[in-house]
Amino acid sequence: MPFLLPISGFRQTVDEIERQLAYYGDVRSNVQGATTARCSVSFEVSAPGYGAETVAEFVYRERYRRAAGGWLREHYVYEYRAFRSRTAHHQHGAWGVHRHCEATGHPSRAHYADVERLLQPTHEGFVRLYERAQPVRCFGLRRLTRPPRGDRGEPHLDE
Repeated sequence: MPFLLPISGFRQTVDEIERQLAYYGDVRSNVQGATTARCSVSFEVSAPGYGAETVAEFVYRERYRRAAGGWLREHYVYEYRAFRSRTAHHQHGAWGVHRHCEATGHPSRAHYADVERLLQPTHEGFVRLYERAQPVRCFGLRRLTRPPRGDRGEPHLDE
């Protein structure tokens, strides 16, 4: 599912996302290359922020290339980290669309099958975990044993 962000609304969209994320804590955002052929946007939220000890982190990174009518999303990384656990939805590199999941005390570099994601609904799912103060659970995932499309040498956004 291609995601095209209109050029005319790009900065407004970034500002709105940053405003919404600030509700959950301190936000660090970065936009690079918005006037070139490729650009990247990142948001990192430390929750609850505002001087309190960080109990969760939300990390969102997207990379776009200029296309007719707007910015076409090429890659993304959406991650939630809390209670020494992690869940992540990625689209990048040889693995294409996939996810990661690490339950508390069980670090893993395994890749799991996933569907393509959008930032806003993914963030809403992460917020439900945060608001319930629940660690990530990794049940019912289908492990991928190798990249589905072969290695194309694309950079990984999460490393």
